[in-house]
Amino acid sequence: MLGFFNIKTNTLGKTAFILAFFTLGSQVLAIIRDKIFAIKFGASIELDIYYAAFKIPHVIFLLTGTLISSFILMSFFERKKKEGGDSLQNFIDKVFFTFMVFMVIVSILCFVLLPQISSLFFPGFEGENADSFIMMSRMLLISPIFLGISSLFTGLNQMNGYFISTASTGVFYNFFIIFGIIVLYPFFGFNGIILGVLLGSLFYLLIQLPSIFKEKIFPKKIQFFSFKESLEILKVSIPRSFSLVLSELLLVLLMSKASTLPEGSIVILVFVLNISMVPIRLITTSYSIASFPKMAKYFVNNEIEELKSLIRNIISKVFFFGFPAAFFFLFFSDIIVGFLLGSQKFGWSEIYTTALLISLVSFVVVIQSMSIIIMRVFYAIEKTKIVFMINLITLFSFFLIHYALSKEYVYNILNYFIVEKYFTSGVLGLLILILSYLITFSLSSFLTIVLFKKYFVKFRLLKNTNWVFKMLISFSAVFFARFLYQIFIYPVNNSFFEFTYSLIFAVLLSIIFFIIFSELFKFEEYAYFKRKIINKFLKFNK
Repeated sequence: MLGFFNIKTNTLGKTAFILAFFTLGSQVLAIIRDKIFAIKFGASIELDIYYAAFKIPHVIFLLTGTLISSFILMSFFERKKKEGGDSLQNFIDKVFFTFMVFMVIVSILCFVLLPQISSLFFPGFEGENADSFIMMSRMLLISPIFLGISSLFTGLNQMNGYFISTASTGVFYNFFIIFGIIVLYPFFGFNGIILGVLLGSLFYLLIQLPSIFKEKIFPKKIQFFSFKESLEILKVSIPRSFSLVLSELLLVLLMSKASTLPEGSIVILVFVLNISMVPIRLITTSYSIASFPKMAKYFVNNEIEELKSLIRNIISKVFFFGFPAAFFFLFFSDIIVGFLLGSQKFGWSEIYTTALLISLVSFVVVIQSMSIIIMRVFYAIEKTKIVFMINLITLFSFFLIHYALSKEYVYNILNYFIVEKYFTSGVLGLLILILSYLITFSLSSFLTIVLFKKYFVKFRLLKNTNWVFKMLISFSAVFFARFLYQIFIYPVNNSFFEFTYSLIFAVLLSIIFFIIFSELFKFEEYAYFKRKIINKFLKFNK
């Protein structure tokens, strides 16, 4: 099995496919995980606390562990590698041991201060609920140490062409969470699920090691950065880390607001974000991770035209895969949610509310995927301050937009024209949170694109991407699929069997119409992928 993690990939297409394959596997396990949660707990206060408990340790990881992430250190690795000798190994030693000392100190401080942090960020949890939140969060403080070291090894593996260990981490991580739910929960309660999370983060680290040992770059000598060396890295890494912290603080803020809403609001919010992020993760994870080492290499070698060509190629792929996914989530969110989460404890009312909110979020799938890719470019060219500024503006924008939507007259308008007509009672606060999220990220994405075009002057980002054509083809395919679905299948009862065959029917219809319209209008990118699939099939049968 260890040899499996030592397989190298040397082309963007092959690497992206491997990453997409394992990301899909990870998302399938995440879906199974959420399905089990929905069946066992429904939209309950216990699950609210569990999801919230992740947030503080995750912020700690983003504030500390990402200081040595692959997106930060890749260009440093490339430079040290070019210097030759022991430069790279000495650099690895210093990063590893400096981080370990720093991380332990931070974890101890957070362990002590968690009661104060809890009351500040999650005022909706009181008494026993607050105690449970603090205990779970303290247990999870171990995971940032494992994840931070994994970030260092991940960057080294990607530099050397080892992507399978990186790609498969999510699969094992979610597997151990499911293990915690099924095996450990009956004995230890929610603490058993937390143990599953910790096992997952430990395994995340362990699967990076075979290729690290193979390349003989495991930390050897105890060394620490000098003050000057630390400043050189922190100048690049702090804006990146703070950018991620700001993004996570926005999610913490969403959960904080949801904790003051009716019981189960955090659960529905998490399910909405988890499901709607599936296409974004599949697209951006595959192409951003696969292309990042090349981006950094082109930048270090001053090969700007090659960098631009790579960026445009990735954006074109985002449109090709993103538009069909976004429209499918828009038109079939009720079936998706019913299949993934429907159960006795997560009934039609919760399904319907979650589905409507996911339909709203689907409007930003493509623009958000594009924005994430562009942010990866900024990291590759060491313009981390730009991303920090974007995320800072995003956080403040959310405060302002949420405040505006919470004003009494807006509140009453939303309640009268939207909630009373389309939602069940008690979800207005959740709707305002999602609308605030949508508007904020739409503005943030447009700002990202504007700043990108300002940096790459005269670079026509959308040239030859055919984004309008791809959008129209995708919309038409899914729209006609939903039209036929309404005639032959709808409505669906709240049963797993009916949701299953309904989803299969919806997927097949959408694919058939996509193929018909693509053939009819001679869609070039579709023809390219069709040729590749046919060639692979013919080659396989020889």
